[in-house]
Amino acid sequence: MASPRPPAPDPTGARPDTGGRRRGSLGLVAALLLLLAAGLTAFASFQPLFTGRISTPGQPGFELSITAWGVNTDAPQQEGGVPTNGLPLSVAAGLLAGAAVLTLLAVSRRAAGLFAAIGTAFLAGAGWVVFMQVLSWIDTFRSSENGGVAFRIDTSTSIGLGTWLLGGALVLALAGTVVALRTPKARSEAVTPRYGFPAPVGPPPPSQPPPGAWSPAERHGPPPAH
Repeated sequence: MASPRPPAPDPTGARPDTGGRRRGSLGLVAALLLLLAAGLTAFASFQPLFTGRISTPGQPGFELSITAWGVNTDAPQQEGGVPTNGLPLSVAAGLLAGAAVLTLLAVSRRAAGLFAAIGTAFLAGAGWVVFMQVLSWIDTFRSSENGGVAFRIDTSTSIGLGTWLLGGALVLALAGTVVALRTPKARSEAVTPRYGFPAPVGPPPPSQPPPGAWSPAERHGPPPAH
């Protein structure tokens, strides 16, 4: 049984194009990173950003948990409120998700990078505000412990899971934005053979007689006059 013959080499010497494959792999990585960042941002907005507990000897005390959308507490009465960060986080998640879709569809690298950069900026700004609020809440609880009251007050504070998740989402968003901006554009170039001369494109030009050749009309002379 005869062994199969290897494929004949391309006479033009063209190399297989790997630009589309590289663009597709980078676009998929960028879309995955941006989509994970968007989902993590939305999930973190419903998780506790800060948790604190106040108790006194002989009293049950109460616990307070703050999310991006409000306050959850088991205190007998609640006074005042906290700023909500859910809206800017939702905008950031929406922009990152839109950038992921644009990157995956390879519609426009510039548009995908712009959406990703704006979403990352929204997330960075909201995350900074959340971090500063968490520090303020920690100071507030500690000041109540040393308030100079007649009875002892014990407090415990912790940074909530939502704050840490927002930090992870920001790292993913930054990585996804960088990869989206580095994704190469789709280009269509003429095939170049191995000797450096571009391959002809389109039908060949009409053949011309070589210099010095006699055409039939010149060989027999002009037609006789009548």
